[in-house]
Amino acid sequence: MDTYYNPEFQCCCGSMHVKTGTLVIAVLSFITGIFSVIYTLAAPGESLSFAIFSASTSIIEVVFACLVFHGLKTGKAKMLMPFMVYQVFNLFQIVVLFIISFIGIFYAQFIIDHFGDYFRIDLDPKDKAHEVEIIRIAMIVMVVGCLFAFFICLWFLRVVQKCYRFLLAQCGASASFMNV
Repeated sequence: MDTYYNPEFQCCCGSMHVKTGTLVIAVLSFITGIFSVIYTLAAPGESLSFAIFSASTSIIEVVFACLVFHGLKTGKAKMLMPFMVYQVFNLFQIVVLFIISFIGIFYAQFIIDHFGDYFRIDLDPKDKAHEVEIIRIAMIVMVVGCLFAFFICLWFLRVVQKCYRFLLAQCGASASFMNV
């Protein structure tokens, strides 16, 4: 059976091939990386360390998306590895943010005291209790967002990993064909 039509190499509930799915993921990553760099450079009031970290990871995301484009075009599975490692890094970031946000639901004052500089949002709270409630609501939204982002990132990693295996199978099939 041709590896291209193998159900193992389908994604999105069998609606597309993993190469197409990986291309869509790479395009989305490229676009979000570009917009993230632009936003980071244009955002007023960001702390310098956060801006440098955000811009650096966004530039790396764009470069790794370009490597995926090259890997898909040339059939080189190794070009997908940096993107997969980056997705694992993203999963780690999401887990850390989830833990901080979850703690923040119950200990909002801790978040205000230790991470207040990163918020820099003037919501004009009426008093300290109102500020704590605003942060608590923000933490609940972040927990839900982190759960959503975690599963999307895991899904992206799985699709690219399936494409990686497909490209390796293609390489192996063409190598065995050449030996005949």
